[in-house]
Amino acid sequence: RFASRRWHLMPKRDREQDDRWGVLVPHNPLCGAPVPLCSPTVVIGREGDVTAPCNPHLSRQHIRLERDAAGAVYATHLSATNRTYLNGRQLARDVAVRVEPDQGNAPFSLPGEAADAPLLFASWRNAEEARAALADEHVRGWCGWTLRFDDSGQETRGGGSAAAAAKKMAWLVPLPADGGRAAAAAEPAGGAEAEAEPKQQIASRAPPPAQPPPAQPP
Repeated sequence: RFASRRWHLMPKRDREQDDRWGVLVPHNPLCGAPVPLCSPTVVIGREGDVTAPCNPHLSRQHIRLERDAAGAVYATHLSATNRTYLNGRQLARDVAVRVEPDQGNAPFSLPGEAADAPLLFASWRNAEEARAALADEHVRGWCGWTLRFDDSGQETRGGGSAAAAAKKMAWLVPLPADGGRAAAAAEPAGGAEAEAEPKQQIASRAPPPAQPPPAQPP
């Protein structure tokens, strides 16, 4: 009596793929593989959602990433003892700062990532500074990430980062205010003149028409 129903459940991996809005790509290979970001709130720290066992300078809850309903992403520094740097600038504690691309990140960007992709580092401004401190034995480890936005994220929505948007829009040619109607109207006229010229040359090479014979006297 009842119509049978079929319920199709999406695999967990596919659901996570649909929910993913970004990826944290580590600059230190010891931090492991890139981490997908699926939850609207992600905490980076020794006891957070994203950890870095190679960095003893990472606090238990160091950085909080939040994505709002409009797709904007904010970073908040949580640690009372260690520092957080976003695009090379130190964050104040408990102050949410919007995460955006920065052209100044180009010298410190990862190969294969956008040159202006946001950089998020714990305790050090960038990888070069952290490696220098590590060589001088000032630190025992470090961690930092490039934040790559997915197609559903704020920066790729409507065109992506500045570099990606320019690349995607490079093929578009702006039309004049009249929408190109004047150029379209002028094109056939020019084409007609160019086509008429060879016809005139052909006509000039044709033999003159035959004249009728003169009338004979009676």
